Amino acid sequence: MRLNQFGSNNPHYKENAFYRQKHVCKDCGKSIIWQTVIYGEGRCRHCSQLGRKKTPTTLSKLSERMKKQWTNPVWKAKMSKIRSRQMTEEVKTKIASKLKSRDMTGLEKQVNDVILSHKLPFKYVGDGEFILHGLCPDFINCNGQKQFIEVYYSYFKKKSYGSEIKYRRKRYAIFREYGFKTLFLNEKQLGRLTEKQLVGMINTFSKEN
Repeated sequence: MRLNQFGSNNPHYKENAFYRQKHVCKDCGKSIIWQTVIYGEGRCRHCSQLGRKKTPTTLSKLSERMKKQWTNPVWKAKMSKIRSRQMTEEVKTKIASKLKSRDMTGLEKQVNDVILSHKLPFKYVGDGEFILHGLCPDFINCNGQKQFIEVYYSYFKKKSYGSEIKYRRKRYAIFREYGFKTLFLNEKQLGRLTEKQLVGMINTFSKEN
């Protein structure tokens, strides 16, 4: 191309402001190129994929790629920082308002009654009073120790997480990032324990450093 063929001197130059103006995704407002507007859907790469069904092979590849990314300590630290920043007060308020509308489960009431009657150093916060990283523990230590008690029915955790172990590991890992220890109690454990044994278990846990 000759030097004098730049801009309007170029035979392929199109006298149309459309090609020079800024184009944005019609869903999220992210900047996109003009070719996407004409030949595509007018959406960015991310928004154009929303709602589309992916084949098992594609899902497997995406899963492997994400797992590989999370093994990178730099990526993991960056994403953790973004996630914690996303937990705004507005989001916390929404979560809390949803939890306040629900009653205590039978297991939560059972443990709460024991805590109150024996004056154990824990307080029920499962109504959304305390939220950490988008999660709401059932009971929190009220004597300054960073401790939670989680009470749950195994069936629902298996249904939501695939297994009870996955639920415990995920919950424990997130709470541990913030320095909290967690005591997990399911319906089978509470069914086997006498009130005296439950009091002893909670007391022993509360004394752990």
